[in-house]
Amino acid sequence: MSENLTKLQRETFLWLETYINQHNHAPALRQIQTALELSSVAQVQSRLAALKRKGYINWEKGHARTLRILRPSQQRGVPLWGTIAASGWRQAFADQQEEVLPGIREVLRLPDDCFALRVRGDSMIESLIGDGDIVLLHPPADPDLVQNHTIVAARVGNETTLKHYHRTGTTIQLKPANPRYPIIHVDPTQHEFEIQGVYLAVVRSSNL
Repeated sequence: MSENLTKLQRETFLWLETYINQHNHAPALRQIQTALELSSVAQVQSRLAALKRKGYINWEKGHARTLRILRPSQQRGVPLWGTIAASGWRQAFADQQEEVLPGIREVLRLPDDCFALRVRGDSMIESLIGDGDIVLLHPPADPDLVQNHTIVAARVGNETTLKHYHRTGTTIQLKPANPRYPIIHVDPTQHEFEIQGVYLAVVRSSNL
């Protein structure tokens, strides 16, 4: 992407590009205002006018749905490493299969080592993670420093699950966010245990 965009203009452009790629239509001005936490629609119009003037978009003022991307940024997506259980267990996720959600790295300022997993099951529903959603995670720099209550992709043996992590001494609990499911108790002296990913964000299946 050309350096002639200011930081705020670049942020706006990347958000617009990501939204249009996901929804196949342009957002309303109010949606842009809310997403970018701007104080008025006039600020949105000012940014759009600048992007149009610099040749990044085509847009007719007063008609938000006419907005079109003219200079795609060729943003990187996030590698999708398969699925993860949010119910019982699932076979450990595989190598990268595809890239998903182009542009979301820039919009959410995700770390370079982030990856995505598609959720299967509803054990994390009260943490607003549902069946079919995509969770974004990154490997922990130091697994011993992962705090209690953190949502993690945990591997026990050859199977993985998405749960809230709790550790007291040598006792590990993987807690669901749905009372229909039991807490999973893990003895790391008896089973191989690894935190493979720490939760960053979720993309709802309804937005995919």
